[in-house]
Amino acid sequence: MNKPEYLIEKNGFYAAAIHGVSMYPMLKNHRDTVFIEAADKLKKKDVVLYRRAGNNQLVLHRLIKIAGDGFIMCGDNEFTKEKISRGQIIGIMSGFTHNGKKRSQKGIGYKLYVFLWTTPKPIKHAVIFIYMLPRRLYGKVRKCFGKKSKKD
Repeated sequence: MNKPEYLIEKNGFYAAAIHGVSMYPMLKNHRDTVFIEAADKLKKKDVVLYRRAGNNQLVLHRLIKIAGDGFIMCGDNEFTKEKISRGQIIGIMSGFTHNGKKRSQKGIGYKLYVFLWTTPKPIKHAVIFIYMLPRRLYGKVRKCFGKKSKKD
């Protein structure tokens, strides 16, 4: 049985490769890995693995607000919030790899990233725009001045 709940109970943790882009740029699709442990206590800005009600899909999003009997979740690369219950939570991210290197959630780089990515929407939009601008410009320049075909 490979269910995360079972593996956390048996081994104390669950490790899985990332599938999806909701936590980009912190976690990249099919490249980075997360380590999940049991979620004893949750706090704002934690990254939580949970099952969506209805379709049973595994989701890894950031806890942005504790709302009474539930939790408001949102991916770092998303703007749509989702309310979940305590019963949907499988575990909390205890570590991750990024670009093949193990990253600390206690380092200044991670804390700065979390601060920037959990700011209010207008600021978040501006940060994402500024972050993505060089990539967009590079793509446009490359398109305009790209390699010529072998026929030329």
